[in-house]
Amino acid sequence: MFIVLEKFLKLNNFSRVISDFKDYYQSHPNFPSLFALTDTLSLLNIENVAARVDKDHFHDLPDSFLGYVEEEGKGPSLALVRKSAQSVEVLFEKKKPKRLSIEEFIKCWNGIVVAIEPGTNDDASNTISKSSLVLVVTLLCVSGFTLINNSVFSWSYLFNYALYVFGAIVSVAILREKYSSDPNHVSKICSLGTNTSCSSVIKSERAEFTKWIGFSDLGVVFFGASLLTLLLEPDAMGILNSISLFSLPVIIYSIWVQRVVLKSWCVLCLMLAVTLLAQSIWALYTGINVQVGVVELVFSLIFMLVIWLFVKKHLDTFDHLKSSNKELLRFKREFEIFKFLQKPLPLETSVISNGKISIGPSDNPVKMSLVISPSCFHCDKAYKDALQLLEENPKRISLEIFYNLNPENQDNPYLKIARSILQLSEVEPEKCIAALSEWHLGDKDLDLWLKKWGQEDDEKADRLLAEQYRWCLQNEFNYTPVKIINDCELSMHYSLDELKYFIAELSEPEEM
Repeated sequence: MFIVLEKFLKLNNFSRVISDFKDYYQSHPNFPSLFALTDTLSLLNIENVAARVDKDHFHDLPDSFLGYVEEEGKGPSLALVRKSAQSVEVLFEKKKPKRLSIEEFIKCWNGIVVAIEPGTNDDASNTISKSSLVLVVTLLCVSGFTLINNSVFSWSYLFNYALYVFGAIVSVAILREKYSSDPNHVSKICSLGTNTSCSSVIKSERAEFTKWIGFSDLGVVFFGASLLTLLLEPDAMGILNSISLFSLPVIIYSIWVQRVVLKSWCVLCLMLAVTLLAQSIWALYTGINVQVGVVELVFSLIFMLVIWLFVKKHLDTFDHLKSSNKELLRFKREFEIFKFLQKPLPLETSVISNGKISIGPSDNPVKMSLVISPSCFHCDKAYKDALQLLEENPKRISLEIFYNLNPENQDNPYLKIARSILQLSEVEPEKCIAALSEWHLGDKDLDLWLKKWGQEDDEKADRLLAEQYRWCLQNEFNYTPVKIINDCELSMHYSLDELKYFIAELSEPEEM
């Protein structure tokens, strides 16, 4: 399903959220349902609609959308649908795109549509990550040192050496596709057509030869060992090209798997195959030479194999932990579990109304309250997370802020901050929020802040602080921050930013 969804997001300029989408979608408690799909899109602030439409309105649908289409032997399956003037292209998971006439498509389509509002031009695929830049620079430096140090400047040698450098870069790109879900600058290459998908081929069981080594491992070991061999013995090009001949069965197997079994092409794998093929042809053209560099090659292969197996073990462990974490997160995101773990506040001690600092419409269904202190480091993150939730859900969330400070403790220098903010909230609410944000999201310079926002001492502010302090004592809130959602104290098992998973359910009055 991820091939279809990934291409759908890329078509609509959302490559930058693919990694988050996969994490949220796989960890959704209703995965892989249609609700999980639309809920994840909403969570990422992607405007979407899922509906059953009249087939007569097919021509009014966007050029690309997700639909449930009859798949041979499976019944209705989720597919990527792309319209053109006279035909429709349908792409199922792990299958070649199928072109149908509009009449044929309408017959096998059940009318269900998932459409999204396209994003702005996505430049994620045009950016080069720092790690990739470091890799390229390192390879160029090693190459330059090897060539200059040994005074090798023939064009044929340079061409051959460039093939090994290129092969090493492609091998690392393949590993990134295998172990990373983040979109990068090769994403566009891997999506040249609707039947191309690097990750589906690379992560396939067919790409593993044994439990310990697979197709993706061979590339990094061989090309890494080749560059190390040439660094130790520049005249070893002949034996390296000769060894490339042994890759021909692997190339044939790889193409067979992509063409016949998976029915999907891996552009990176094909680039690696072409590189190995070019080296093999060169070996046949120049003649097989295995006399120079044998010791260096054996040492380099053993060295690279040991190093890579060590690194691979840790990468596989990390990959397994990511999968396990998604399963645990799916359990944690069950709303019934979330609701069970919340601690309802007694009615007589529910949130007080006097002196509260309100942000957002008070009639919004989700009431979020924070009890904070100006000196509390953790309150800064809670405040930041609360503002972000409010910004992402302006029609669903309202925020109220209270203080847990003893106004009789005059030795506390931060009392002046709380007093000033409460006074500003009475007369200039907008300045109050600006002052609050500058303190919790700024540099926390007390003198500078008071110089800009400080107010004269006020008995009313002290009275409000005292009332809020007594309320905290009554509820045994001897700490900050306290996070309260719809008159329930947020469980310590959840952070405030995880509330985004439950906004839809919390917005329904009967649920909480």
